[in-house]
Amino acid sequence: MILYHFTGLEMIDAIEREGIKIGLIPYEEDCSPRQLAISLTTDSEPDGHGLTSGERLIGAQLERIRSSIPGLPPSATEATFANKTAVRIRLKLKEADPKLRSFEKYARKLGRSAAWRRAVALSGHLPLSGAAYDDAEFKALMTTQSGDVRPTKEGTWYFYFGTISPDNFHAVEYRQPDSTYLAGRPVTLK
Repeated sequence: MILYHFTGLEMIDAIEREGIKIGLIPYEEDCSPRQLAISLTTDSEPDGHGLTSGERLIGAQLERIRSSIPGLPPSATEATFANKTAVRIRLKLKEADPKLRSFEKYARKLGRSAAWRRAVALSGHLPLSGAAYDDAEFKALMTTQSGDVRPTKEGTWYFYFGTISPDNFHAVEYRQPDSTYLAGRPVTLK
């Protein structure tokens, strides 16, 4: 099974050396971490998964989400999130691997309702501003220009409960300015 893991440039050296190690999956009712697992998807594109892309939050935006940023000092006046869309790792795992579970099956096993699973999936489309949306704003965010309900990607999500060895990597690709991905580290011109 071909899967993708998205990550930041600051993490790729360790990942290429040691593999993809366990990360947090915040899927308790209160969105606190329940268990440690690696987030994967069958979707080769990063959009719609709720990945951070280097956002800088200040002022009211920061205050709305301050409590959900572990280790942020109370005196901090800004926060910048890692660009988790900078690197795409294409890997191959056996679909029957007992450490691999789909988001939907895992959430059902935890007793999460279909409405809860859909709300988590919809959150992948929301801007990371921490803003509260009224019904009209939320509907606008969830509707395409043609008026259709924006599709969600929870059917593409998987968790891996273990470490994924670099031997399973088929490609490590870097996001380009045009949003495509190419193999090989980006060159920084001075």
